[in-house]
Amino acid sequence: MYTVGMNTETMCQPTGKKQFTTESEAVGFSAQLLIDYPNEAPQRPYSCEHCNHYHLTTQPRESYGLARSRQITPPKLGNTRDDVAYRRRMVLQQRNQGKSGSAIAAALGIGRGVVYADFQVLNASEKPQKAPVTVDSLVQQKKAIEAQIEALRLQEAAELEAKRLKVLTRQDKVSILIAKGGEKMVLHHDDAFELVDRLTEYLTALPATVPSRSGLN
Repeated sequence: MYTVGMNTETMCQPTGKKQFTTESEAVGFSAQLLIDYPNEAPQRPYSCEHCNHYHLTTQPRESYGLARSRQITPPKLGNTRDDVAYRRRMVLQQRNQGKSGSAIAAALGIGRGVVYADFQVLNASEKPQKAPVTVDSLVQQKKAIEAQIEALRLQEAAELEAKRLKVLTRQDKVSILIAKGGEKMVLHHDDAFELVDRLTEYLTALPATVPSRSGLN
């Protein structure tokens, strides 16, 4: 850092660099340095976070901007609403970077209990708020439930239909398909008539103690 015209009264205590009240004053000083020392790297002004004045640096603007973005400004330890809001923003920023509560407390210079209390407040604020109950919301819920009931009714009907005994005519027109569930049987029309006769005889001969179809219903 150049020391031209520097004195301890215009020094920034945290950085040890010369202070300039305005940016234009710093730019003018930098221009004079280029005249006096043309072989040296040019310096650029930047605003100091510690003393609220301007200093000079040889770093490019983009490089210095990245360096400043990595610096952590300790939060205020006051209890005003603004102080607490600022501290929580800092805690949230650190947490979003994947740091633990202990690491955040150390980085910000605050107690771990304060950090974890801020975690609870931040987590609560991130939870989706429940929508208020209104007549329209109840109507929408009712419609959704009715749609679910209708879907279940159709599913039940489909299951019953799948399990029902079916008798279908085959493409050859001289035979039928008897199916129920996964069981199937193909019969010629003559065999089907014979089956009806045999079943009639069988059911008629059943003892009276055997429940009939009407009895089952």
